[in-house]
Amino acid sequence: MATGSDVQILPPDEVEFRGLTFSPDANYIDFVRSDKNGPEYSYLYQMPVLGGTPRQLIRDIDTPISFSPDGTQFAFARGVPDKGEVRLLIAKADGSGERVLVTRSAINTLLGPAWSPDGKTVALTTWETAKGLRAVLWAVSVSDGSVREIYSDPTGIGRPRWLPDGSGLLVTMGDPSRAFRGQLWYIPFPKGEVRRLTNDLTDYQLGWLDLTHDGTTLVDTEMTTVSDLWVAPAGDAARARQITSKEPLIGQLSWMPKGSIVFAIEDGNLFAVNPDGSGRTLLTPSERDNSAPSACGDGRHIVFLSYREQKVGVWRMDADGSNPVRLADETVASSPQCSPDGKWVVYLQGASLTMVQVPVSGEKPPQVVTQDIFYPSRISPDGKLIVYLTFPSAISKPDQLKVIPFGGGTPVYQFDWPAAAGTPHWAPDGKAVEYVLTREGVSNIWQQKLTGGPPKQITNFKSGLIFAFDWSRDGKQLALARGSQSSNVILITNFR
Repeated sequence: MATGSDVQILPPDEVEFRGLTFSPDANYIDFVRSDKNGPEYSYLYQMPVLGGTPRQLIRDIDTPISFSPDGTQFAFARGVPDKGEVRLLIAKADGSGERVLVTRSAINTLLGPAWSPDGKTVALTTWETAKGLRAVLWAVSVSDGSVREIYSDPTGIGRPRWLPDGSGLLVTMGDPSRAFRGQLWYIPFPKGEVRRLTNDLTDYQLGWLDLTHDGTTLVDTEMTTVSDLWVAPAGDAARARQITSKEPLIGQLSWMPKGSIVFAIEDGNLFAVNPDGSGRTLLTPSERDNSAPSACGDGRHIVFLSYREQKVGVWRMDADGSNPVRLADETVASSPQCSPDGKWVVYLQGASLTMVQVPVSGEKPPQVVTQDIFYPSRISPDGKLIVYLTFPSAISKPDQLKVIPFGGGTPVYQFDWPAAAGTPHWAPDGKAVEYVLTREGVSNIWQQKLTGGPPKQITNFKSGLIFAFDWSRDGKQLALARGSQSSNVILITNFR
């Protein structure tokens, strides 16, 4: 802090590092590191501040830890996705004596708890669905595990931090008027008027807020993402051309049968554009908070997600954006995919990520395809198969890619999935799957044949990140959302 100098204390590795926490005596750093086979299982390690061999303290942990005021214990959370639960646990400072303080029915929490200065309360944020999709900040009594709600917000609440006198907490919350960029807020405890601390264009991150012990200075990170839509004939990076300029983050994209590209941007709008960049059309002029478009193979409809009335539902609209219709009245849905024949929609339902299918007409209720899933599914180009990723059967085992018949059934193909690989997409011929792999800050697309063999690199970009991609229906053009990300640490004093 005084000099601005830095030193690497742990070598790089192909894992996720998160949840950095100084021990109360500042001699150690506790951190969460993912399993090398995949990010689904993570472990808590402790190492000296000046470097040394990390020592494992906890297996299966999903959040940073928060120490008790006397430093003898810490709190953390663990998600149980198949039961739709989040468990708040307490352990001794050396990781022993683990016990569950409370269990909540919730989607998830990945942001970490905060132990109050008086040692009596642990604050925790979860995503709940009982009263519509909303983020809830809870106060949990350390003595008896009783729970009460402090505050809720449908746009997201970040990791809480207590003020030193225990009078309230600082959090980051999404701002819907600014494409849900994070802003800093003060929430009084046990009750009082919530107050906004920042009002700018910075995107403060939900999980990285911290506060000095005297409460005079806070620190957070901000993330800036710039992306644009590119089209590469036959996937050739040398011939790739940029067709948009300085977009907000582009989300999922999908080719229409007649050749235009449908894509989502960070502010919740859906657009269509021709492969040469002409004819850009806003498809959702009256509704925001839309995402994940998927064009139907018959060219008549586009299915997508829309957040309305505190529900993330699956919707259908005509190819020109008219006549929006809700297909599935879910509290939480994700990853809708329209079939090549335009008759069916497959999506993931609820916190347990059950894969279901529903007619594009919406005339029948959803039917379960499989519950053995944790990553988005994709329908094959011929409409006969579905590919998805599933949890490993045990800790330290790699993720599994499975290919099942459309409608469900025994896997036709199944094999280990590389931990660093992105979610699988179908290759145009339906005989292989493709994924994004980022190495040394550069993303490219790789292909893995279903019948086995080594993976093959498909694109050869020399710079930039790939956020999304999709092949045209004839397999001759590749559309990509490419760009860059940058992050800064921000220090704020006298914020009160």
